[in-house]
Amino acid sequence: MPSEIDAFRQKLDQYYTYPTTYPFKFIISDSPTVKKKLLDIFLPLGATYTERLSKKGTYISLTIHLIVDSSDQIVDRYIEVDTIDEKIVKI
Repeated sequence: MPSEIDAFRQKLDQYYTYPTTYPFKFIISDSPTVKKKLLDIFLPLGATYTERLSKKGTYISLTIHLIVDSSDQIVDRYIEVDTIDEKIVKI
């Protein structure tokens, strides 16, 4: 039985043709520290992003667009995001 990561890779490979621009979506607390840690992972790779503040100003929705050549690159970025200590919701 494939692991969750393998199943995710398979779904990505069925849906996307590479290279492609993949939208990573996150909801984070309105904390400059968390935002910086996330952007430090993606911006050096040439990513662009948009952000939207929640109505109450408590959370930020970040959509980060990165050109990737394979599902492995997508999975690797999510694994790297998992090393951030603060709570991040991945969509």
